[in-house]
Formats: sequence, structure tokens, C-alpha cells
Amino acid sequence: MSEQSPTIDRSLLLEQSGWVLRLAHNLVRDPYGADDVAQETLLAALAAPPGDAADARRLRAWLGRVAFNLAHLATRRSMRRRAREEDVARGENLADAPLVLIVDIGKQQTYRAGLGAGCQGLVDRAIERFLGHRSLGDAVG
Repeated sequence: MSEQSPTIDRSLLLEQSGWVLRLAHNLVRDPYGADDVAQETLLAALAAPPGDAADARRLRAWLGRVAFNLAHLATRRSMRRRAREEDVARGENLADAPLVLIVDIGKQQTYRAGLGAGCQGLVDRAIERFLGHRSLGDAVG
């Protein structure tokens, strides 16, 4: 004797779709992310419906749990991605800073010569501010 997998009444699922979308908007607070969560929730219901999918109240509870879990996973993914991107961005800035500074020394000398003595103090202050109030020799050495 073979056991049938549960099926879901598509019209019942369609009735719940507005509620799922509102719930997703409350959970995610991002319109595009909420649309994704709602769509994934409805697809999960179609792919593997709960055993008691005929009962609208139980279906809504099941959809709510699935939407909550999907929103939680999306938030965790987003936070991890943001943290990785910030780490990489900080790493690039710190790793390239000495090289950029050494290349810029030649440019700074060219700018100073081109600007003349009248603007040299302004250029020195801009360089000092860029270096965080360190001298050019301290930054390179």
C-alpha cells in the first residue's frame, strides 16, 4: 500500500497569499526582500505542503512559520554578507595605503612645483590632514 503525499488546494493557498505578503513585509521591512520571502513561502507550500493543508487556520500557521524562518535566514545571510564585505573593504584600504602613499609622494611634489610658493602651505595642510596629522616621513618610514 503506497502512501500519498499531501496536496494543497491552490485556491486556499491563493486566499492566504495576501496575508503571507503582509507578514513578509512586517518581518523583512524591505519591499524586494519581502516579495522574495513571500514567493519562497508559497513555493514551499506547493512543493511540500503540510499534512493538514485543507484546514485554513492550520495552513496559515504553517505558512507563518515558514515565512518567519525564511525571513530569519535572509536576514542572517544579509548580515554575514555585509560583515564579509566590510572586512574585505577594510583590508584592501589598509593593505594598499602604503603603496598609494608612496606613489602619491611623486605627484605631491609635482603639484607643489606647479602651484608655486603661494599655495604650498595649503597643500601641506591637505597632506597633513590626509595623513592624520603625521608627517610625510613618518607615514612612509
